[in-house]
Amino acid sequence: MMTNPTMTGQPIDRTDGILKVTGQARYSGDNSDAKLAHAVLVTSTVAHARIASIDRTRAQSLPGVLLTMTHENAMRLPNGGVPDAQPPAVRKLTLLQTNEVRYSNEPVAVVGGYAGTRAGRDARGAGAL
Repeated sequence: MMTNPTMTGQPIDRTDGILKVTGQARYSGDNSDAKLAHAVLVTSTVAHARIASIDRTRAQSLPGVLLTMTHENAMRLPNGGVPDAQPPAVRKLTLLQTNEVRYSNEPVAVVGGYAGTRAGRDARGAGAL
């Protein structure tokens, strides 16, 4: 990787620098649009297990919940999650693809809901699965 020798070590003006250091910058998290959706991963509490079943009805019935996704209804990845690449870049993607839990805190579900609703603020605490 070549660097531009005229830029190395030189200060760069940041158009948002003053706003950031004075606390006036706006970030995407500052938006409070009622139609903004949030998704929360629900993770496993154990390692090396098989999911017998997940009851999504409690989470899905909450006001503001848009989606509950598990291995049962997630879109299947092409090629079984194996990318079209040569080693060492080959790594099988397994997110929500099977009922197998490989490690603690592995995502086992996703709950999405509108901002401002209980589902959007805390999908896991909202009885998510």
